[in-house]
Amino acid sequence: EVQLGAIGEWNPKDTIPNEEVVITLSKNSYIKRIKASAFRTQRRGGKGVNVAVKDEDEVKIILSTSNHSDLLFFTNTGRVFSLPAYEVPETQRTAKGQPVINLLSLQKEEEIAAILDLAAVQGNHFALISKKAIIKRVDMDDVKNIRASGLIVMKPKEGDELGWVRVTNGDDNILMVSKHGKAIQFNEEDVRVMGRGAAVVRGMRIAENDSVVEADVVSENDKYVFTVTENGMGKITNIEEYREQGR
Repeated sequence: EVQLGAIGEWNPKDTIPNEEVVITLSKNSYIKRIKASAFRTQRRGGKGVNVAVKDEDEVKIILSTSNHSDLLFFTNTGRVFSLPAYEVPETQRTAKGQPVINLLSLQKEEEIAAILDLAAVQGNHFALISKKAIIKRVDMDDVKNIRASGLIVMKPKEGDELGWVRVTNGDDNILMVSKHGKAIQFNEEDVRVMGRGAAVVRGMRIAENDSVVEADVVSENDKYVFTVTENGMGKITNIEEYREQGR
């Protein structure tokens, strides 16, 4: 016996195969969805394949996901939008993509800082980290029922912007590294969980002309930090050499 759904209950997921896809976002805010099969596995030293961006543009975010996943788009001004992956227009690898403003109601100077696939992360908190080393921790359950106009999760001060969104499990450490080579590692419990509208706290003291270049979560199985400079110098350091400090 065939059960027919009520009128209006059609779900686009019923007709869209849940294929593995890659979402790319460029620095100039062009976004596209490419079938994962367009990328073949290569050996080290291979030529690579072109994912095409316009002149003077570059790839900023690349995310491996699947068509049915709900993605969260966090902006530099501290808002978050939700969109299923299949609503990002699918293109060939070599196409330029669409301006992301065609999909999300962004304001004039607003840009996407991070894209998260909730199905691919384990944890219960978001750590929101700004370029000026300000941090806020919110409960993931606070970030739901997102309106088409977005949801405010953080309000960076003037001259600052949200740069990183990481998922933590309640017992992780946060590592921040600045452009001038300063780093700090502290337990996430140092930053109490706040509501969406609440204030932010300082993660690390940095000079006026310094800024954060990377922020990440350190879990108990993480052992090393791999550092690469702008001029291509690199080193691997034991995570224990980054002693744990108070914020």
